[in-house]
Amino acid sequence: MSAEIISNFEDYDEDILYGLVAWTDYLVDKPLPAKASSLKRLKKLITSASSNVQQLEAVVNKDPVLSLYVVKAAQRMHSQNENEVKSILHAVNSLGYDGIEQIANSLKPISLNPTNVQQKRFLHAIASSQHAANQLHQWMQMKNLPLIEESYLAALFYSIGLWSLWLHAPLHMQKIQTLIHEHNVHPTEAEQQILGCSMQMISKGLAEDWQLSQLTQLGQDHNTSPSSQTLKRLHLRALRDPSLDALEIRELNHITQQKHFPIKLANWLALTASRSWESEDTLHNIDLISDYMGIPQEAAISLVHKICARSSRGYFSPGIMSPAFQLILIPSAIKPHYKMGNKELTANRGQYPEPEVPMIIPIADISTQSKHYHDQSFYELIAAHLTASAEDSKFEKPTQVLMAMLQGLEKGLAVKRIALLSVSHKTQSLKTIQSIGFADDEPMKSLQIPLTSGNLLTNSCNKQSYVVYDSRSAKKLAPNLTNNLKIAVSDEFMIVSIFKLNRAIAVVYLDMHNGPDDAVMTNFIRERSRNLCYSASQALSHL
Repeated sequence: MSAEIISNFEDYDEDILYGLVAWTDYLVDKPLPAKASSLKRLKKLITSASSNVQQLEAVVNKDPVLSLYVVKAAQRMHSQNENEVKSILHAVNSLGYDGIEQIANSLKPISLNPTNVQQKRFLHAIASSQHAANQLHQWMQMKNLPLIEESYLAALFYSIGLWSLWLHAPLHMQKIQTLIHEHNVHPTEAEQQILGCSMQMISKGLAEDWQLSQLTQLGQDHNTSPSSQTLKRLHLRALRDPSLDALEIRELNHITQQKHFPIKLANWLALTASRSWESEDTLHNIDLISDYMGIPQEAAISLVHKICARSSRGYFSPGIMSPAFQLILIPSAIKPHYKMGNKELTANRGQYPEPEVPMIIPIADISTQSKHYHDQSFYELIAAHLTASAEDSKFEKPTQVLMAMLQGLEKGLAVKRIALLSVSHKTQSLKTIQSIGFADDEPMKSLQIPLTSGNLLTNSCNKQSYVVYDSRSAKKLAPNLTNNLKIAVSDEFMIVSIFKLNRAIAVVYLDMHNGPDDAVMTNFIRERSRNLCYSASQALSHL
């Protein structure tokens, strides 16, 4: 299963900054500084008797941070009428001079220190977003597509989580970059390991909280991203590979015609090019652009380079290596400057949160410990079925998915006791419908509780999550155990909620209780159990 499917870590695990919910809550109110030159020009126009709205829009448009604050403020005004801000000009017109002046006075300028890695990486991330937005804008103009300005904003705000992370979590970001550049860890895996989720998920979480447009959120959504297998097929189509049949080509045509596709493609290009214009990923993305635009590869390279140069002129910061400047560098083993010096590192350690490891060991750290499986081949077979793409899935009914999951837990991991509780939204209740390892007279076999009872089981139906109850978490979680639950559960257990899209359909209870021979629920068992349950949610989303 893709680690990105795990969007929430258990709220009671440890009080650390890890997982989507924790990061969204931490970053949502954190300020972002604008360029001092942008604020100066904007304030000058506001006080000028001869300025007009178009001039204000031009200044705002050249600074992504200003654009974000202006769009956020305008969206708050329009949300009451359930309208969306479609462009920067729309936002500026909505706010007027007074609203723009209020934003200009509230924002702090960034005074760039050329030796400060944190600030430079923040500005570099913003330049990459501006680059992506300009690429998309030009492509859509050339293809005469609708929604150009709205798509421009969606592409510009695609990586807002990345902007904020460099500014407010530099120690985490340095650790991620170290994994990428020194240990050859894939960026997505590095983000999952250090942050507990991907930066793209954090960006979407912020976009939701800030009420940015649905197109922005659609572009950021992992569920709308092609799988790695589909990306390979898209690349084959770009190369005019004859192995693709007519049906496959029609399916791929449908993907590229989705309104969120160019938003993703522009950001894939900008993010991979920010690491290296010569990398295989960047060259593959240019092949996809060639196919999307319907032009030869040489013309696509020329087009991308011209737009990149124009974008870099529009957003210039002294001391920052722009995307266009990186174009003229010859291939080299020299890595980007991502490590803070001792002085900066010491100062940041007292100001920003340190990366911490959660109570549960990440999957990547334990994937080689096959000795912890009861039947590894069976577990992997079940996991492969649950993580199959929609077109490759063998499941036809939700019941088949849930039964496969239970078999994987019992036979693959040898979990001693498992209970599957069905969520009934009609009767607002939670009821055991399947159990393994429980005696007939045990309360869990016939457990039925109302969803409104407010305990560990019912609370897990509010969002996709998991809870581990053991000696370390008992003090915090015990108040959430009602009397009927206390007599039904073991001293150590785990529960995981199962969702189909955004709706809870079941809760899985697991423990290792086996009479006098209780086994320990190891971190490995916890992680693999959670992995299988979240994979089941993924499989259910295809039905």
